[in-house]
Amino acid sequence: MNRNICICIVIFAASFSQISEAKKGLGSIVRMGRAIPHNTNSNSNYETKIYNANTLSVIQIEKCLKLEKEIDEANTELTVESDILEKMLNKMQESQNNLEKVEKYLITNKNSEFHSQEELDKYNKAVKYYNDSADKYSLEANKNKKIEDEYNGRVSIFNQAVAKFSNECGGKSYYVTDMAIAKRLSLIHI
Repeated sequence: MNRNICICIVIFAASFSQISEAKKGLGSIVRMGRAIPHNTNSNSNYETKIYNANTLSVIQIEKCLKLEKEIDEANTELTVESDILEKMLNKMQESQNNLEKVEKYLITNKNSEFHSQEELDKYNKAVKYYNDSADKYSLEANKNKKIEDEYNGRVSIFNQAVAKFSNECGGKSYYVTDMAIAKRLSLIHI
């Protein structure tokens, strides 16, 4: 039983670090990108813009802004969930510590001769408490494992979104005028 308890705790603890790992290096498109001032040819009324693999178009900027917003929202939700999971982990750790104390008492006194009914009652009460608590702990651990698995699934989706943002948006150049247009368009599409 103790091995299962330790495995649960290690899994819970490992899940909390995932969100902080996912956020490393993520910044807004404005901070990560390089703004290019628009160039106007003095002989023409039209802007001359050159797009390549490292320069985002208005549509790409709009998609990046949308993705950035989704990531920010998911980050907020995952942070709240992480706090809840951390409290759950602390509660599970406290239960485990209590069980270990009772288990140690039971092992120490397993073959003892009790000299009074009071000593025997105390031992039997500890056995009952241990059995009841171990069952409750096991049920709670299974419930928490399901919650943790769902959380980890959301963290995985979050990490994929962060990777997509980094690949498609991060560090890319954009024209200042295109950013302004994309921001207006993204407000329309929300």
